[in-house]
Amino acid sequence: MRDFLDLLERERPGAKQLILDRFDLQSRELFDSRLGFSWLPIAHGHFAVEGIFDVLGPKEGIRFFRESFRNIVNRPIFRSFISGILSLWGSDPDRIFRQLPRGWELGFRDFCHVHTEEPEPGRIRVVFADIHPEVRQHSAYLSCWHGICQGMADLVEKEVQLDFEVAPDRSQAVATFRWLP
Repeated sequence: MRDFLDLLERERPGAKQLILDRFDLQSRELFDSRLGFSWLPIAHGHFAVEGIFDVLGPKEGIRFFRESFRNIVNRPIFRSFISGILSLWGSDPDRIFRQLPRGWELGFRDFCHVHTEEPEPGRIRVVFADIHPEVRQHSAYLSCWHGICQGMADLVEKEVQLDFEVAPDRSQAVATFRWLP
């Protein structure tokens, strides 16, 4: 989360401190003890995600996470994972999107179960199932995931359309990626 707030600070000077001021003491201490993209439990990380959407608004928040994804994948924790995928399969959308569940736990451990459904030519669905009840209380996470999925789509060289749907009770979200085969 630190990396996201640092990126936001470059875009909107002063925003990082406004968001950090919203953290409770325990969450702030945990945040301050972590480096870069370190994972934060839901009970603590939601302050950052919700703060970003409060500062930017829904549409700009999704855009922010999309663009931030490009910066985040260059961090050491993700660089080897993403570069490995790209070197093995190039920018084949089907193969890249099938890897999303493997990398999801790096940033969102225990938030949900992620799997892909059997792809069709030019289409794959990534399902975020059994979303943790705490995540459901903080819908900004789902919007964050929408932006991250858009960032994933940017990794491929084909034009990709993304539909991101959230169940009314927020127990599941589905990212449907489509491209011309």
